[in-house]
Order: sequence, then structure tokens, then C-alpha cells
Amino acid sequence: MTRAPFMSHGTPATNDRVIRKDIMAAIGAIVRRATVGASLAGIMLTGTLLPSPGNAQQVEVDRELSYAQQGSHINLDPMTAEDLDSWNLIELMLRGLVQVDDNLQLGPDLATYTLRESRDRIRVTFKLRDAQWAGSDLDGNLPVTAKDVEYSLAKARGRVANKTASPQVAGLMEGILKWEVDGDAIHIDFAKDQWRADTLGQFINLRLMSREQAIRLRKLKMPWTGKPWSTGPYMVQSKTGGTVRLTRRRDLGNAGPAIEVVHREHRSDTRAVKTDLIIGNTDLMMDLSPKDADDISSRAESKAARESTPSLSYTFIGMNHRAPLLGDVRLRRALSMMVDKDALIRSVFDRIADAAIPVTGPYDPHLAGTYDPDLEPLYDFDPDAARALLDEVCGPAPAKGSRRCNGKPLTLRLIFNGDVERSRRIAYALEEMIEAYGITLELEGLNARRVGQRLTAPQGRAGGDFDLILMTHALSLNFDPYADWHSEGLSNYWSFSDAHLDGLLERQRTADAQLRHDLLAEVHGAMYDQQAALFLWSRKRFIAINRRFTNVDPKRVDFFGSLVEWGIDMKRLSAE
Repeated sequence: MTRAPFMSHGTPATNDRVIRKDIMAAIGAIVRRATVGASLAGIMLTGTLLPSPGNAQQVEVDRELSYAQQGSHINLDPMTAEDLDSWNLIELMLRGLVQVDDNLQLGPDLATYTLRESRDRIRVTFKLRDAQWAGSDLDGNLPVTAKDVEYSLAKARGRVANKTASPQVAGLMEGILKWEVDGDAIHIDFAKDQWRADTLGQFINLRLMSREQAIRLRKLKMPWTGKPWSTGPYMVQSKTGGTVRLTRRRDLGNAGPAIEVVHREHRSDTRAVKTDLIIGNTDLMMDLSPKDADDISSRAESKAARESTPSLSYTFIGMNHRAPLLGDVRLRRALSMMVDKDALIRSVFDRIADAAIPVTGPYDPHLAGTYDPDLEPLYDFDPDAARALLDEVCGPAPAKGSRRCNGKPLTLRLIFNGDVERSRRIAYALEEMIEAYGITLELEGLNARRVGQRLTAPQGRAGGDFDLILMTHALSLNFDPYADWHSEGLSNYWSFSDAHLDGLLERQRTADAQLRHDLLAEVHGAMYDQQAALFLWSRKRFIAINRRFTNVDPKRVDFFGSLVEWGIDMKRLSAE
């Protein structure tokens, strides 16, 4: 089958008349469901009763946040979850010892902390404190204790031992020598040579669990038997596939968030979601295309506003360095020079050029001190140079047909999340760009779980069962690239190895901020020279959110987690 040019890949442009027809049909269905004679302003919704202006009827305030995402898999186990969509929900249920404030600075959450350095180790002491929503069972409030922290650490160590822990949790446990409970405090000792710039920040990934609460949940036969209890304001009511429903803890009463229910749905039909956002059936969708976000908010009848925020992430193509040919730096450099990143951004993000920033390393330019903006892009888009390097590796190109290397057709397999439209767009566009050089790119669109399995399962290959894999890496403060790119890193799934880079990655684990800044610039240069991966961009996140919510700040790094502070505009509801 012949595809259209790559600029047209993705969702076709939506016909306004079709969308308007969908909207009118949806509104008509709402009216038909309403009590005979009721106006739209008087439709009964779940929530709190409010007087409706101009008549004696009362309307209920809808205190449910309904949001849609494309991903079909949600993992609510904080010991194994890796994707941002799952962590958005985990963070509403489970608190940690530390948190990040609005200025991207690390601070206390459920505990205060102190550091003490000795000859061969660093001791972190966490002292548990009274904190908002700290501790819960089904009937009332239970305080979080140092014993709960000890239980969580033991659980994490067990997961690391049986190799089921996420890279984030495994990274936290790396270097811990021992811990000791001391009343309402717990002392955790790290080997000094294992202490990293982001070690303290890694405690964000330790979400507290209680053995006693797990037992109580099992006895009550609640959903998520044996899973973490709630130290946050919400608990799981139900989960079916990618549909999850959280409810506000009933012990909080009026002290809890204004939003009583958070309902997450797996929705793959972007056009239907757009219609629901416009008429108010869906309240929120994150990670929209810029065009869809603009189209939703620009309509006069739309109840949703468009927002954007930096993603604090980077998107890249991971390369299996043990796969045939990809161990040759010349081929990796050639692949980089085949890809026109600016054209790819315009294609994937609906011709909005500033929707993402091209990057040349594993950093987000918005995180100061981790990215070298002056790096010379030697392997930027250059078709002639790409062909010349291919000729070096594989010999002269045939007059027609596919290139061959070592007597075989040059074929690479690209694994990606087929449930996400943007991933599909990237894959189709890359296929067309790379096949222009006589390379066959086999596309395998899988769900998130299968992508993870292919990334980590050797299946005869030391680096995983893939050649190329489309990834987006969410970044933490003081991001430490050691785990992903050191030859012995726990999440170096690409089997990348370079002695010079290993030395730099080891030396940048220092408490000297200026030295670390300088060394990270060298890391950036070394990784770019070796083309450890095909680094694409750091994107903005485009959001559509119902205007009835107040106190919404999309520029916050914890945008979704901040919904505990959102309010509901009573005047807008009354007017509607």
C-alpha cells in the first residue's frame, strides 16, 4: 500500500460540519435524558445542590473530574509503574517523604530530613511530621509512621531483588547500606561513592505503604487487594483496563479537595473526545496535538480552554547497540543525519514549529544546568553526508531497490506505543524519511506493557528484543544520566558502552554543583559524538480543560497533582 507524503500522516483534518453535527447530536441526547420541561441550566448532575438563578430550581454542582487519555494500560503499583499517566494517579493516592515545590525545588512532604556525611557514608534522617492528608484507613485517619517507611523500603528491596522494580525504584535503592528506625525517625545510610546528585530527589519515587492497611483491605475485599493504602486525598474505587475511578477519602469531609471523584478513561477516538470536551461531557485531556487544543478552545460554544506547559522530558529513538550494524557509530551518525527534526516536528505537531524544541542529548533545555546549548550539531540533517557514511558501512548504494549490508537487506525494526496517536505519527514519518535512503524500517505498534516487555526481555539479544525503540523519558530535578547511559547502569537497556563516557558519568556524581555542571556539558558532548541514541526533541504539553475549574496553573511541574487545589466556579455553573 502506498502512503501519502509523511507530512499528512496522523489524524485527518476534521470537517467542521461533522464536529458540529456530533456536538448537536450529543446535546440533543442530553436534553432527551433530562426531565421534561427542564432547561439545560436545570439538568441534574451528581454533586452538591446550588440554587439556579432566575428560578426556584436547584442544580447540583458536578464535583467529578472526567479526563481522557489515549494510553490503554494503567499501572497503579508505585514499585513497578514507569509511565507518567500511571504516576499522575498514583500521586493522588500516595504521598512520599519529599516533594517538589512550584519553583522546582526539593522540599519535605511527609517528613523533614537532614544529611550527615562521614568518612565512607552519607546518612539521611527522615523525621515524620504532621502533613496534609497524612495517613488513612477506610474509617478514619491513621498517622504515617517510621515503621511504614521501613516497610516500604523492605518492599522496594524485595522488588529489586526479584527484578520487578521500576528503574526509578531500583535507582533509589542503589547504594543503600542499611536503615534503622529511631522513634518517629528513620536513618538511611548510603555508601558515599554511590551518592548521586539526585539521590535525595529519588525519594519522590518511594510512595509509602503499610502492611497493616494491606491486610485490612484484603479482609474487606476492597479493590486492589494487597496494594498500597492511601496517604493522599484519594483512594481507588474501581479499575478496569485503562479506566480508573478514584474517590476522595470520606474521612476528609470538607477539608478535602473540591473535586470528589477523578475518573480516567482510555479514549482512542480523538474526534469523539474533542466533541465531549467542547460540550462539557469530558473535563480534561492532556497531551493533545496543538491543532486539536486550538480547535477545541476556539469554538464559541466550547466549555474548554487551551493551555500548554513544558513537559520536562525528552523524546528519542533508543538503539540496541548489540543489534547487527547499530554497534557501528558511523551508521548511528548516518541515521541522525537522515532525520529532518524540524520537518518531523511540523509533521507530528500539525505544522506548529514551536510545539517542541529539537535536542541533541538526554536533557530538557528547560532544566538549567543539565544541557549544553552551545553544542555544535555536527550530525544534524545532512542527506549527502548520511549517504556517504552508509556507503562506508555497506558499500555503494544500488541503482535501485533496497540497500544491502553484509549480503543482507538493510532492515531495522522500530518498536513504539501503537495506542498513542503521536507515537504513530512519529513512526510513520520516520519510516518515510529513512526508507528514502534504501533502508527498510519495520514498524511494530504495541501497547505500553508489550513495549516494556520488548525493551527489557533479552529473547536472545543481550540488549532487548528490538533494533530501534521510540521512547519519551520524564526527567527529575538534578537528573542523573548514569542509570540510563553508563555501561553498568540499571536501565541501560540499549547496551550502550563507552569507557570515556563511563568515566564522566562516574565523576559527575558529586556534591560540587559547578563541577557537576561542567561535567554534564562534557557528558552531553560525548553522547552526541557517539550518537548513543537518536535524540529528537523536548515538547510542550497541550491541554484542554473545562473552564468551570478555577485556580488551575498549567505551568506547574506537578500540573495534574495540583488538582487537589482546584476549585469550581459556582457563578459559571449557575449561568449555564
